[in-house]
Amino acid sequence: MRLFLAVPIDRSRREALETWREAMTQDLVRGRPVNSDNFHITMVFLGEVDQARLKAIVEAVQAALLDENPTDFVFTRIDAFTRGSEHLIYAAGDSVDARLKSIYISLYEAIKSLGFTLDRRRFKPHITLLRRAITTSEPKRRMAPLRIPIDAIVLYESRREHGHLRYIELERFLLVKPSPLRKKDLR
Repeated sequence: MRLFLAVPIDRSRREALETWREAMTQDLVRGRPVNSDNFHITMVFLGEVDQARLKAIVEAVQAALLDENPTDFVFTRIDAFTRGSEHLIYAAGDSVDARLKSIYISLYEAIKSLGFTLDRRRFKPHITLLRRAITTSEPKRRMAPLRIPIDAIVLYESRREHGHLRYIELERFLLVKPSPLRKKDLR
């Protein structure tokens, strides 16, 4: 099974991101739009994993997220990774806050401790909108800010069914706000 950990995107924000993607179509010669049901922010890509390792992964992620708090991330622009004449077009933000980076580091270290070989690229939160795109103009532009809450991490399986890529949620890990201490709790 092909697994990754990611931040899920709720329906209303997926619809907003569809609007962002549509803004690119006027300059699009060709490209493969990502199904909005598959929109997510990848945190850690595990790759091919034997099902027997699933329990250890779930336990490691649960432990890693114990001290992590919810946060959010603001997407402000469309950008692209370019390979040859094709682009992978994605939604991006301008900076990564400390809490989101802490969540990423916790997850990365937890999965690495299980013996996985992980990609060492710099963490760059993004949501892929179009793959293999060829455009008539530079595929970069500013957009109205879109705030995405980071209140859960999902372990997804990437599966191809009937020629379409689907991401199946295997496990959801909620990030819980710490409750403020009350005076009676300190006694």
